[in-house]
Amino acid sequence: SSGAAAVTGTFTPSLVGVIGGAATYEYALGTYTKVNNLVYFDINIKTLTCYFSNPISVAGLPFVRKNTANEVSTVTVLLDRYTFSGSGVIGQIKANTSVIYLLSVRTGNTPSSVTCSSDVSSLSISGVYPV
Repeated sequence: SSGAAAVTGTFTPSLVGVIGGAATYEYALGTYTKVNNLVYFDINIKTLTCYFSNPISVAGLPFVRKNTANEVSTVTVLLDRYTFSGSGVIGQIKANTSVIYLLSVRTGNTPSSVTCSSDVSSLSISGVYPV
């Protein structure tokens, strides 16, 4: 039997804020492999400036997440020089979007937003989501 054909490619992710903000990039790189209805991806972003005083998301995923009610895909996030209150940060891809929402993890509370206000920051994200 023949296996599923993998499709690979690159994309350009970007940081976006709910209400304005801006970033300039040293690099913003995304790679993906799509096998059947799953997309595996890696994102690496290094900013020269990053100023968002409201929740940050990462836009530009190569495919829209499957539109399944009440489901999200949780992805791994590594940050340097971002601001959040809590013990760590996760990323969520909601149904019917191509955006990663960054949320801090706080014990006993609902997740809070992630912001940045520094000259240099870096962000790495890896994950998988259905399409």
